[in-house]
Amino acid sequence: MTPVARMRAIRLRTGPIVSAGLLGAMLIWRAGAQAHGIPRPLAFWGNYARDIAQCQQAISHAATQCVAQALDLRGRCFEVMLGGGVCDSNATQVAVTAVIVAAQREVAEVCRTQLQIQSLLFIDVAEAQSAVYTTCVEVSAATLSAAYAPVASRSGVLDAADQACISAAGDATERLVRSTIRARRRAFDFIAATDLTASRKRQRVARSATQIARRQARLSAALQSWCTPDQFAELYRLDIAAFLAHIAGQADCYTEFVYIQAAVTCPAYVCGNGLRETGEQCDDGNPIDDDQCTNACRVNHPPG
Repeated sequence: MTPVARMRAIRLRTGPIVSAGLLGAMLIWRAGAQAHGIPRPLAFWGNYARDIAQCQQAISHAATQCVAQALDLRGRCFEVMLGGGVCDSNATQVAVTAVIVAAQREVAEVCRTQLQIQSLLFIDVAEAQSAVYTTCVEVSAATLSAAYAPVASRSGVLDAADQACISAAGDATERLVRSTIRARRRAFDFIAATDLTASRKRQRVARSATQIARRQARLSAALQSWCTPDQFAELYRLDIAAFLAHIAGQADCYTEFVYIQAAVTCPAYVCGNGLRETGEQCDDGNPIDDDQCTNACRVNHPPG
């Protein structure tokens, strides 16, 4: 389905009108805190006993499913608002919450002992469940807010060409996030369950990076059929390649949160670039400190 057809189909399935301020609220999320142990060097991570590897795989599967479903649910709302729109935000939040609860339940059902959890460097099962929550919320928020940032930054309804470009960017974003997570999960779940040398582990991780880069290149080519270079730069203040590299980097936060290792981690956020990244509560890209988002990229709560 083309991005425009996808946008139209979504409009037909949606309900009540959302307020003008909802989009801004959807771009602001509370950053999750991670309290697990110090990430282990890749050479010393993995080759776990079967039950421990199964626990790790349950955590990664739960987080993967949660991110995919959150992207779909929230992406629908953004697409509707892109068209000038209608979206039942309360129903969306209820659905996302149900997805998170189901993901956390999966972790509890498989990770039943402290040995399983603590071998993976989580403090307890609640902390592993928190990692799933943080992954689901942070990755979906950071990537979707980047894809639909032009909707929040511009007043009025965008023209048809810009809507089509943004919709295509949203579609590419969801595809790249899923591909990045799939490639990393395949590598790290295998390392978790298999006796490998440090060199073989690095090869597995490098192979996943190559797969992600190839996917980026294909999506970049596809996106160019919907957006001209000047149009994309005006909407996003980035070229297509840099935008997709940003999305892949934010998707890699999944790997840091789910696998407590030091080989693949979140990129450091850059406050003030207009892209809400993992670790930020918001990022409006302006130098005004007393508006909704402070210059430290924290939500501004006015007194009283």
